[in-house]
Amino acid sequence: MKKMKLIKLLVVNQSESEAKEVNFCDGLNILIGQNKTGKSSLIKSIFYTLGCTIPLEKEWLDLITDYYLIFSYDNKEYTIHRKDKAYTILLVSDNKILVNKANYTDFCSEFMLIFNININLLDKNTGDQRPLPPAAIFNYQYIDQDSGWTYKIPNSIENLKYLKDVNNIIKFIVGEHNNRYFRLKFKLDTIKSEITNYKKEIKSITNFISRVESQNSNNKLAFNDNNYLSEQLDKLDSLKKEIFHKEEKVNILLNNITILQQEINYTKNIIKEAEKDYHFSKTLENEIICPTCGTVHKNDLQEKLAIISDIDQSNYLLHSLRTETKNLITEKNEINTQLLSLQSELKILEQEFFKNEENISYVNEIKLTGKNELIKENQMEIKNMEEILGKKLISCTNIQESLDHIESKKRKALITNLIKDKFNLLAKSLDFKSDGIPFRVYKPVLRNSNLGSNGPRAILAYYSALYLYNLDRADYPFKIFVIDTPNQQGQDYKNLEKIDTALKLLTSEKGQVILGSERLTGLEKYSNVVNLMTKYKCLNHDDYSANLDFLGAIFNITSSRVPN
Repeated sequence: MKKMKLIKLLVVNQSESEAKEVNFCDGLNILIGQNKTGKSSLIKSIFYTLGCTIPLEKEWLDLITDYYLIFSYDNKEYTIHRKDKAYTILLVSDNKILVNKANYTDFCSEFMLIFNININLLDKNTGDQRPLPPAAIFNYQYIDQDSGWTYKIPNSIENLKYLKDVNNIIKFIVGEHNNRYFRLKFKLDTIKSEITNYKKEIKSITNFISRVESQNSNNKLAFNDNNYLSEQLDKLDSLKKEIFHKEEKVNILLNNITILQQEINYTKNIIKEAEKDYHFSKTLENEIICPTCGTVHKNDLQEKLAIISDIDQSNYLLHSLRTETKNLITEKNEINTQLLSLQSELKILEQEFFKNEENISYVNEIKLTGKNELIKENQMEIKNMEEILGKKLISCTNIQESLDHIESKKRKALITNLIKDKFNLLAKSLDFKSDGIPFRVYKPVLRNSNLGSNGPRAILAYYSALYLYNLDRADYPFKIFVIDTPNQQGQDYKNLEKIDTALKLLTSEKGQVILGSERLTGLEKYSNVVNLMTKYKCLNHDDYSANLDFLGAIFNITSSRVPN
């Protein structure tokens, strides 16, 4: 049975040389700590590393510079590194980079390919194709300390509404639909969007033709066939084109000059820092011992000469950049001078040409001829678009028939009943009545009117039921469930006690449950326990030192190689 197994979370503050390492095992993992010990921030960091929009505290975001999540799947080990908005995925077991400092979209695509999931959704704002983000799945497998304990399911991870059909991902999670269904659904949504755009374009072109025809009927122009006038018009047109190209070239030069000036400033900073390093090295002994790890670093003449060599090379580069910038500025000024001359010539020609009324009539006649040709071209374009539109409508019908064939009421009922059975089992363990709670698209419809103080128990019962249901499925890779218990100040003690009792049903080593709690649960001896003792000081030097080899290896791989 293939499954994603979390091995370790590592959060790092590089500037302070501090870190916090949390190791995970199969079965139940419990993070125990009072408020402000970093418990919830560490839990949220798991999903933050996976690209999820999570309400992390500003102090935590300012503190942590790097997030690492190590996991295994199909006997292979992977590491995800997130730094700001850049993501790296390493296939550690093969020493291979899958993506290096990638954006969110590329990260999502590569992450899902690890599990052979190829699902795309439409961006409702832009109409672009977006790969299924991990957040869409883990939103059903994570109960946030605050937002997760509401009647809205799911509600722990933010910023997913921009994706069309994201609410239907539950059908993939429970196994009703596979990759093929979502590929067909995505194709159908794409074609429907294209049909809408074609209809808008046809309507727009039709209105344009009507306006042009209306203008033509009101124009009675005399035709003046004059070769001289035609030549003058060509000259005017040629001058305008030349001016346009000159202006375009000036803009390109300005852009290149700006880039070079940035490179100059960057190089100057490098030289400045290198000179500081050199002067500082002269004040030290020939060997320097690191106070943290005890490593001995050389500071002999050869090392100092290497710094001097770097400074010399940087100065040479700086000189080259300045020379290139000067040449570009000279070229720009020359073109600007030519532009002034051309613009002056154009102005004189236009004034001379449009003095004569016959010339204006001749120009209007040329415009009229062009309008008639424009109408014919647009009518032909409408005809072509209507043919394409007809084909797309047929495609829509065919795809919809395929989707209808895949849909199975019997299968839906079977899956719903399996989840409800586990929900009712957990409701009994949690001591609340689940009779009469309806299910809609594999989710319970929870209301305060029929639950009252049993709300948190019902929420836990559903997410736990979904986890237990998927635990029995061989084809579902994400057998992970994360629970951050609600802030226990002011909470009903009976609710908290029942939550602890239900955990006994979640201890199977076929999956992983991660629990954040302020109190002991009674299951600590059967669990992997992480105790967080110190308030406002989660990170430490020991965890950083213990992971120096790991961090160094990651740095060396990602700095010296490109993705395979």
